[in-house]
Amino acid sequence: MASSQEPEDQGSRLSNSEREFLNAWFPNLHRAVYMIPPHHVDTVHVTKRYTQGGDLIDVLKTQQQIDSDSTKRTEVSDVVHIDRALKKVHCCMNKIKDKAESQKEVLIIMTQGKCGLYSAGSRSLYEGAATRNMNSDEAEPLVLEKDFVDLLVIDRDHGVMMGAIIHQTEEDPHAVQQELRKAADYLKRAGDIVRRCVLGDLDTPPAVHQAILLPNTTRHCLQEALQNMDDLQKLEQCLGVKAGQRVDKWCLCHDDMTDDTRRDTWWNTCWKGEKAGDPAMKGGSAYEKLVARFAVPLATVQVYLSRKPRLQLWTQGHFVQAVGEEQGRPMSCLALFPEQFEVLEHTPNNDDDDIRVFRGAPGVGKTIILILRGSYWMRKHRRTVFVLQTSDDGTAAAYLVRHQLSKTVGQGAGSVQLVNMAGVRDRGRWTKGGEEKVQAWVEKLFQHAQTEGRVHILADEANGDVITVIYKALKQRHITVSLWAAGVLLELPADMERYVHHLTQPLRSPPSVVREVEQARDMKDGKVPAYTAPPVAPPFDGPPVEKVHHLYSWQGGDRQGHDGHEGRYPWRCERCGQLVADLLTRLHVDSFAALSAISLPLIPVCEGMYIRVNSVPEAMIW
Repeated sequence: MASSQEPEDQGSRLSNSEREFLNAWFPNLHRAVYMIPPHHVDTVHVTKRYTQGGDLIDVLKTQQQIDSDSTKRTEVSDVVHIDRALKKVHCCMNKIKDKAESQKEVLIIMTQGKCGLYSAGSRSLYEGAATRNMNSDEAEPLVLEKDFVDLLVIDRDHGVMMGAIIHQTEEDPHAVQQELRKAADYLKRAGDIVRRCVLGDLDTPPAVHQAILLPNTTRHCLQEALQNMDDLQKLEQCLGVKAGQRVDKWCLCHDDMTDDTRRDTWWNTCWKGEKAGDPAMKGGSAYEKLVARFAVPLATVQVYLSRKPRLQLWTQGHFVQAVGEEQGRPMSCLALFPEQFEVLEHTPNNDDDDIRVFRGAPGVGKTIILILRGSYWMRKHRRTVFVLQTSDDGTAAAYLVRHQLSKTVGQGAGSVQLVNMAGVRDRGRWTKGGEEKVQAWVEKLFQHAQTEGRVHILADEANGDVITVIYKALKQRHITVSLWAAGVLLELPADMERYVHHLTQPLRSPPSVVREVEQARDMKDGKVPAYTAPPVAPPFDGPPVEKVHHLYSWQGGDRQGHDGHEGRYPWRCERCGQLVADLLTRLHVDSFAALSAISLPLIPVCEGMYIRVNSVPEAMIW
């Protein structure tokens, strides 16, 4: 906030909604460096296909299909080139971010502000900011027609830097000249929008710095292009280059991005050596206002969302997109791999049993398939769906599937009933009262089948013994069954193996998470099928995995550690639970999201972080 010695600009004061936004999304605004997005995400190409049930589903294209499209349609090819260029820029800006953090600087870097593709509700990052300035006298901001990709940096001390990213791949001086002319024109008009419509209401507007990035052009090619430009003055005026200065210092080339000295020189040049900072940025209120206008998340993640996403990326067509609300329910649109889509294509005859059992490592889409199939049963046939809990370890999964189904389909479209069969079998034997419990439930299903004709059952994180017993009990009563079950291991007898379908392509787990899961013992010894490469390249490497170490040891015959005797196992350790709970609280993860993560070895706490709980003898507590 502004100091008491300096009057605060009227236009710099935040509204209540802006303050709420900043507190939720940038809790360390005045102490941290933020990168938006925190990892680069490619545009994921999808094609729309109808299932046999009539549902329209997005299916991810394979790399072969993308390459084929690139040769036919210019816009697809451009998107591929843009993504490759953005990866280079994002990697470079990450290095700048790391250095800024080490020097205790405060800034925000946005690397995906592309007209028409990476922004929503407006044609550019700058127009979006202009429309969010309620104090602007300009009703209609300038229209930016050129399809450039933008880099935007907001520095707490120095103001705003706008960068145009030239994504063309030709190492051709003449082509570079043409792109430089376009970039100069684009930056001039974009700068006009920012000064007039975004900053125009501030009594003392901060400086607007401009730069050009050429991630696919070498410095040698750039210098050759500049030497032969007959209208170089136009480019100099756009970038604010003074007499005697070299315009190429405001341009960052491919070979500059990996050279620390050259990259730092470009960075300092962009801010024109203003070590003392911009007077208009003093006090911090202008910085807050700029972040609120530029960095507001654009709603871009159709199943029900059990929690509000903490991060909505500015991309179009990526794996999970927020698509607003439907009848008050926040909904998400998922793009499936062909592997999952082909499973959903399966439709049995009315008189046939529909038995599908899915095995696979975490993140291959097992739960998503169950939810989509349950939604289909409820919407198309108005059927009651029974969600079966087969073990205590599957409690969270059962509650999550029931919750997602009821919210996705909405009230009145059918009903979802949770059936708790946990503990009826243990190591292949009946437990006390287990057989009677199963028989009582089968009798209820028999009565249900008399009117409905078929029973529909979903079981996630399923126990194979319980699934087998229940299925055979239903068949003895001649009940027609639709039973879809899933689990990481899910062992079944030989006569039921024909129902098993293995899923191996990681749908929701990025590479960084896949690598962690592959360290599990059951993955290494082959009990769980290994991951296979997805048909399209992952859009990003993924978020970091935070590790919470469980401490235990043996001393004099007694277990010593987090929780004494009860602390031998992480899932019974109060200290581990408290550590995870504290982290979830800091990340503003609600109680239902925490519940859905209880039984997972790798906990997806939000779109930007995962937690692994490890049991390590003599380990230091994280």
